[in-house]
Amino acid sequence: MNQVELQGVVEQPKDIPIEVRLGLTFNGIRSVSGALDFGVEYPPESGKLHFDYELRLPMVGDNIAAIEEHGVASNLRINTAMIARCLTRLGNVPAKDIGYELLDAALVDEDFDVLTLAQGALKKKRMASSPNLPTSASPSLLSASTASPSLASAS
Repeated sequence: MNQVELQGVVEQPKDIPIEVRLGLTFNGIRSVSGALDFGVEYPPESGKLHFDYELRLPMVGDNIAAIEEHGVASNLRINTAMIARCLTRLGNVPAKDIGYELLDAALVDEDFDVLTLAQGALKKKRMASSPNLPTSASPSLLSASTASPSLASAS
């Protein structure tokens, strides 16, 4: 077994890739699926826990909306709001009920870390797959082709 137990806490060696440690499944480069360790209770006070999740990549619009909704006083609030906006599935919780308020009230901090690490792994996967995607021309090529003729060549 590749785990080390320290005072009741199980740690896995750092050389195991994060996607393996978290048991992540990538759905292309757009989302990642996994399971929370502690789950989110929904409905409140029901005792029913939801563990499986799907998380998409955050976009700039998610960041703007989180800042507009929660201000800039707390990075943790903004990050929680961003994760809430990017959760496309959380067990059997209706999509309309997955939001900041639910995570703020029912997400254990270790599960917040799981979601943050999963999102980071998805970003890393997207970066790693970028060479295979069609890209636009680099700015230096564009500016060279649209540059004005130099005065030296005009004479």
